[in-house]
Amino acid sequence: MNLAQKKLKVGVLYPGALLPEKADKPAVIMADSRHQLTYRQLDAFANRLGRLFQWRGLKAGQQVVYLCRTRLECLWLQWGAHYAGLRYTFIDPNLAVDRLRTLLSDCAANAVVVDGQTPAEVITALRSMANSPRVYSLDLVAGLPLLEDEILAFDTAPLGNALEGMAMACQMAAGDGPRALRGDQRPLPLGSTLPPFSLPASAADLSDETVYLSLLPHHRYETVKWCQGVSALGGTVVMMTQDAPETILATINRYRVSHGVFDEGTFRGLLALPASVRARYDVSSLRAAVHCAGLGSSQLAGAMMQWWGPVLYQDQAAVTEAAVTQEMGAV
Repeated sequence: MNLAQKKLKVGVLYPGALLPEKADKPAVIMADSRHQLTYRQLDAFANRLGRLFQWRGLKAGQQVVYLCRTRLECLWLQWGAHYAGLRYTFIDPNLAVDRLRTLLSDCAANAVVVDGQTPAEVITALRSMANSPRVYSLDLVAGLPLLEDEILAFDTAPLGNALEGMAMACQMAAGDGPRALRGDQRPLPLGSTLPPFSLPASAADLSDETVYLSLLPHHRYETVKWCQGVSALGGTVVMMTQDAPETILATINRYRVSHGVFDEGTFRGLLALPASVRARYDVSSLRAAVHCAGLGSSQLAGAMMQWWGPVLYQDQAAVTEAAVTQEMGAV
């Protein structure tokens, strides 16, 4: 089923709506460890997290911030907030403490999730903020509740009257805090907006057979939205935390990757490999290799197309969202 067909079923674009058909299909795989979550597990974690946020009094439209590195949990973190109708932002955890404090204050975060690599001074800063947000950790951190333990008390059943959440992004260069990348709108039922992609559907050919290689950090807005879109359609996200060129090729080969977002440095690293190394790996499964910025030279683009074929596309607007409501989809 391709994206054009999915538009006729706009109201079912979220992981839980894909059950039981895709219950045992991998929704996300960590290529480094080969650990994975099925769609059944993804939906269960997301429902439990959404219920925790609701129990803590968070209302639709309030803000959750994730200060964590790329990991398997990222997908259910974003869907849990999305199921609860919240605004959610993944922020680079390596930012300076003062910058993080400013961002968190600007967006009036109601809850923050950190990981075990979060510096102690960041935890202290969170606790000292006016209207300090509730803080959870994905790993054991002294004095913080472990998020996975907290959500186990909640049911995995779908949330009642679930509303559509909204991914947010930070304009770091402009010095702004997290901001919505589409205008405010009335609350919509869960699953009633299409995943945003700047590529035309005919070019990207997204479907429930898509295998998306997630190379960029999860605090990048385009990563969040591609992962949301692929998992809404029933595809598989393959996450990587290593960027060694040969490892990337091996991952494409192993998982038969069909789509990915790449930067110029990655392409240059791949082309720098000896021809004998490149020849070891089959990349014929690729249907769309999206570069999130200009490639800098026509020679680079030409070299990649000569190797991978006519599958390169430029993401002209990685930070724009073309939302389509249920009413539009019915037209």
